[in-house]
Amino acid sequence: MEYDFVDSSQQLEVSRTESVHEYSHDPHLGTDVEVAVIVKWANQLDHDEYRKSLTYVKSLGKRGAMLDANIRSSRCRHAYFAGFIARTSLKVDFLSPETTDCEPALQPASYALDEGGFAVFACANQLIVSSNGKIGKEQRVIGNDMFARLHSVDISEDGERALVTSSSMDMIYEVKLSDGLVVWSMDMWSEAGLRVNKSGQSFYRNSAEAPSEAVRNPSSFDLIDDSKLTRANCVIDNPGTYNGLGLATRLLPVFPNGAYYETDSTILVTSFNRGEAWRIDRCGGTIEIIASDLGNPHEFRENKSCGGYMVADTLREKVIFIDRTLCTEVVYDLSGFEGRKRGLDSLRWLQTATELGPNLYCSVMGIHQMIVLFDPDAKSYRCIPFDANWGVQSVMTYPSGA
Repeated sequence: MEYDFVDSSQQLEVSRTESVHEYSHDPHLGTDVEVAVIVKWANQLDHDEYRKSLTYVKSLGKRGAMLDANIRSSRCRHAYFAGFIARTSLKVDFLSPETTDCEPALQPASYALDEGGFAVFACANQLIVSSNGKIGKEQRVIGNDMFARLHSVDISEDGERALVTSSSMDMIYEVKLSDGLVVWSMDMWSEAGLRVNKSGQSFYRNSAEAPSEAVRNPSSFDLIDDSKLTRANCVIDNPGTYNGLGLATRLLPVFPNGAYYETDSTILVTSFNRGEAWRIDRCGGTIEIIASDLGNPHEFRENKSCGGYMVADTLREKVIFIDRTLCTEVVYDLSGFEGRKRGLDSLRWLQTATELGPNLYCSVMGIHQMIVLFDPDAKSYRCIPFDANWGVQSVMTYPSGA
């Protein structure tokens, strides 16, 4: 199916902006909540050093070009890393292996849990289905050659299907949980017509679609470092070439990093590289742009407390609430919190924002090495620091009985 775009983002108007760091500090906020902290890797300090190197190189301008190539060719992130799911009560004042119950997993990014404890975890390039909500007691593994850097997973209302983003292949899939059969998919290149990235490189799934001079299955390193490939046409028809990792994030035209059911026919999606939040009508064949001009957004989904939607504007460290009419937005600014990591002071990064309960929200502030709980109604907040080596992806509710 070819999708048509409808831009509704221009009708959005900001009704107010609130600075969360100016709220009152409440040491008891969220202490009655049980959560799962998704730690995608446990070597965050290595990633911090990599980011510091890139920041330094950018400050050198043209003089840093050679050094930049050397740093990028080493690419500490071109692999999957050991992570874990850390379960805990938010009564704790510090998140660490000593204060949480950790279950190891290979680069977990998301999970979906139903009321009965049935869970699906998105880890690296596979889904892990568990009947009791624990990743260590896996029921079965769902794999697919086109799965690469899975970023989100959601369970359908009937509990029979899962919606998953294969971010590094620019694909969204819906699979049957019973056998992993793909029942629906969406190709961002051919079906959404978004095949050209920011460098001018174009991507195709097969040679029949592509120009005759197209390069087949080039590596991410070559696409980034080889100036001859700056505006190349590329055929990506052998996912095995990429060892389950897909293409590097910066190369993807879309990089869909979140897809969640709104109804059975409509899904809510974030495009990390386009800076947009979408509502996709799978039956009607439309992609409605709900919000645009976002900085590497995450987690566009329904907001039960306010009756609308919410999305994280990651690069601006803001959480945006959008009302159901799609006309009004309220912005919660978390950029005013102090305590960024040394050497990363100039960076801004709010990884995700999730709803933990009525009027209770949690933002992961990786550069600050903490999560921030806030209640917009009570105008209160609470910060909980976490282990320096934790690469926290998200914090989600986790019933204590599951």
